[in-house]
Amino acid sequence: MTTQLVNTTTSNGKQTARHLTTGGVPDKLTGMKFHEALGEVIREQRLAKEMTLRQVSLTGYVSMGHLSDVENGRKEGSSQFIEAVAKSLGLETHELILKAGYRMADLDVPDTPEHLFRGSVWKNQYGDLQFA
Repeated sequence: MTTQLVNTTTSNGKQTARHLTTGGVPDKLTGMKFHEALGEVIREQRLAKEMTLRQVSLTGYVSMGHLSDVENGRKEGSSQFIEAVAKSLGLETHELILKAGYRMADLDVPDTPEHLFRGSVWKNQYGDLQFA
């Protein structure tokens, strides 16, 4: 089965992108939304540090219920929320955001320049660079 991405207009005039199957029947949009990826990353980091929801909410000064909703993808976290949770988890805010972005793209977070440029057009363009 093949799909193609097409632009559609909803009844209220809003432009959206939809995946259509071979038969032209709208299929559920694929891919992960940022708030879902962020929730997964927060939970993963919290469990890796063996912290409970309560501990993160107390040290980050955020609502435990809201933290749970964000982890489960039911709600989005504001920038202040993301900053507070990252600090509570011992991470920089940008680290948490980058991890969520890579999760959305279904990629591993590169930990070396070689890993970053592996198998890409970048390797062809910058293959002569030496990494320390």
